[in-house]
Amino acid sequence: MRVDTHDLLYQSEAQTFSVYRATDGPYIIAHLKGIVDKVEYRKGFEQVGKFMLEEPCYNLLIHTKDLTHTDPEARAWLIKRKIPDTVRALGHMNTAVVIPASTFQALATKLVMTGVRLLRKSLQIYTYQTLEGAAEWVSALGEDKNRQSA
Repeated sequence: MRVDTHDLLYQSEAQTFSVYRATDGPYIIAHLKGIVDKVEYRKGFEQVGKFMLEEPCYNLLIHTKDLTHTDPEARAWLIKRKIPDTVRALGHMNTAVVIPASTFQALATKLVMTGVRLLRKSLQIYTYQTLEGAAEWVSALGEDKNRQSA
């Protein structure tokens, strides 16, 4: 599976953060790769939230396999502000995260996920080693917009 076969909604100037609407199910894809600076990170996740609220779409796949660096301050903003605000607005959210190949970035991603899990019970979040595994889970959630994963 390749993310660039889906409908592109947003791409950062440096092309390190892209947002897609999935063509195989009701979910949004956030694709982060390389070095994503604080501005790109925040703007990218603002776009993710915007598109999720517009649809509305309750399912998100975050593909970070090729991510090598993110700003710690931006990660803290995501945990403390953006995800809680989006979940509050939607009521619930289902998220699949493809873990980065970079050991350091994988650790940072797992720390973000731990922080997010502590904040919201109405957020389902699972990790996957492959894009295919993550896509299979989110696409299986189906069209029912009010459905929460089990």
